[in-house]
Amino acid sequence: MSKLAWMALSAFLCACGSDAVSDVPDEGSGGATTAGAGGSGGATTSFGLDVAWEDCPLRTGGGGPLKSAQCATIEVPLHWDEPAGRKIELFLKRYGATPEASTRQLWLLAGGPGQPGVGFEGLAEQVASAAPTMSFYMLDHRGVGRSTRLGCPAEEAIDSDGSIQITVDEMPACLAHVRGTFDDAALTGFSTTEAAHDVGELIAHLRRADETSMVWGGSYGTHWANRYAQLYPSQSEAIVLGALAINNELARIDGRFGALALAYLERCQIGPCGDAFAAAFGGQTAPDVAIDLLRGSGKTLCPELEAEGWEVRSLKVFFGSVLYDWNARKLIPPLVYRAARCSPDDVAVFAHLAGVLTAPVATIPPAQRLWGMFITHHVIKSELWTDPPLTATELQSIEEEALAINGTSALLLPSYEQWPRYPRPDIAYGSPSGRVLMVHGELDFTPSALYQPAVDHYLGLRDDNRFFLLPRAPHGLAGPTTTGVNCGPWLEWHFAKDPTAEPTDCGPDILPLDFVPDANLSMGYLGTADPWDGAVVDTLAPAPPPSLVEVRARFLRRR
Repeated sequence: MSKLAWMALSAFLCACGSDAVSDVPDEGSGGATTAGAGGSGGATTSFGLDVAWEDCPLRTGGGGPLKSAQCATIEVPLHWDEPAGRKIELFLKRYGATPEASTRQLWLLAGGPGQPGVGFEGLAEQVASAAPTMSFYMLDHRGVGRSTRLGCPAEEAIDSDGSIQITVDEMPACLAHVRGTFDDAALTGFSTTEAAHDVGELIAHLRRADETSMVWGGSYGTHWANRYAQLYPSQSEAIVLGALAINNELARIDGRFGALALAYLERCQIGPCGDAFAAAFGGQTAPDVAIDLLRGSGKTLCPELEAEGWEVRSLKVFFGSVLYDWNARKLIPPLVYRAARCSPDDVAVFAHLAGVLTAPVATIPPAQRLWGMFITHHVIKSELWTDPPLTATELQSIEEEALAINGTSALLLPSYEQWPRYPRPDIAYGSPSGRVLMVHGELDFTPSALYQPAVDHYLGLRDDNRFFLLPRAPHGLAGPTTTGVNCGPWLEWHFAKDPTAEPTDCGPDILPLDFVPDANLSMGYLGTADPWDGAVVDTLAPAPPPSLVEVRARFLRRR
């Protein structure tokens, strides 16, 4: 099996070291905090939290002032309904207003499942100056990052078969290693429900009586935030749910990516994009060419591309990776065009892309190094799979029909029956008393049939709850506009600043799709400024564009 095809056998989405710390600050600057301020709105336990803050850098892994944030490692119950039982540790980072000056806490819940809180550090740094009385709380989900991370040193070693990721073949040994520390009964504590209690109990402990709190979840973070809203309905002033993924059964995710890729290519049937396909392929449209190239069993690419390590499946995986990104997804039409044409220049472009995606890296970014792939498996298999599970044959059929895939099913299914799954919780929808903002991209892989029930429920709770469907926006909610703002993050942030104000709909200002990748983006991926017809100008990749860092990580995760 080719290297690229082998790398393509893996698994899930993402979205980000150890912090240097100084002496514990005194009580006046945010040291050990007393419990009970603010009230939880949920069923608090009798467990007495002890939070001792220490100065630390905001940026995990270096960069920025060494004492710009505060960090704490907090002992909590493995099961919140057993406060006298086994304990684990949670890692929490705080940034922005000092505890004395803070009027609102903003709790940021990452996606995955498995993504650490480090991904929010840049956001907090960018917007803190615009909200001098807001404090930002970035929590690593239990089992992830620096919160009693579940993992396996041998299988996640840089020089292992999957490097820092866990391959299908490595997973049995990894599972055995984790079970050596946490038996199956203990592993039930690493669930969304217990993680939701972490948020509620920490807010109850850390919030002053004159301070409000707000919870912001993205992707899997919306599932996490929804569970929090069920358990602590009256605790927070407002909740933001971005890129809705509540109770999202993920076994069928490849079919959703396939439908999304088709919908994206259908937008390419008019204008220069459509003209290019019609001229090169006898009047065929971009969807026609992609279907002929990629859909069905036994499909192969031209021999020259396969000699460079590309197979139909690895191309689908790459397309699934870039569909998260407003700019990088623009490469899908020209790559379909080139793969179908398969000229010497086209083959050289794919060879360049393969080199970029598989080249060794000098350092592993904290967002990938701290990712909790074990939790990805654990939560999805227990809460977000199908019941009963689809068979390997059914999943293979879904994948073969898709024009782009995420790859989750191929990684998770082989160990599904052997996994120590906990009972699937009855997680419907929360009923928070505070205001709720929901934001979703039109070109997200979660379709309306899956997110609309949550939208209808939350809109029915209060007349001032709001939902915005962003035209043309992907899962990451990027939506560049004619006014210069990025619509999704802009909506979320302005609501977080003042949840009592009426959100302004920036959706009508989002730019149209143009299918014209930026020249630097094209150079970073393909080695040419012209993604449609240009020749590779250098066999060595230049510094990759920022979006390539995460796309590369997602692609390499699919082993």
